[in-house]
Amino acid sequence: MDIKCPACGFTSPESAQWCDFCKEPFNKKRAVPAVKESTPQTPAAPTPPAAPPAAQPAVSPTETSPATKNKAPAKKDPWAEIPPEFLLLDKGGDMPKLPPWFRYASWGVLAAVTIGIMILMGMYSAKRTALEDDASAQRRFSSSSN
Repeated sequence: MDIKCPACGFTSPESAQWCDFCKEPFNKKRAVPAVKESTPQTPAAPTPPAAPPAAQPAVSPTETSPATKNKAPAKKDPWAEIPPEFLLLDKGGDMPKLPPWFRYASWGVLAAVTIGIMILMGMYSAKRTALEDDASAQRRFSSSSN
């Protein structure tokens, strides 16, 4: 059995703790209206009873009128169950289509950045190696001259 959300009307599984659509918690405690103390008032003049509603002809559920026999059952609109404040949100399919060349261009930019980073790392490593070689050569030269 499914649970119907009191906030948006969306149905969620019975085991759900909150609505899958609007995230409203199902076990939220409702505020109980406070009972007002009634003050004695003077009785107002009685109002006349309203006229009874017009009698409708009784139609059994199995009996259909000739006007509705040929009509197909009305299809339920899926958008009718969604609250109006949610209808203004993005429906998920409104993303613009990009031209096909854009995909290749983005891969090219990514490749250029990756190659640039690799070149910079190689230059840094070569420079560091050269500095270490110079330092060790100077140490060897200074220790052999003594």
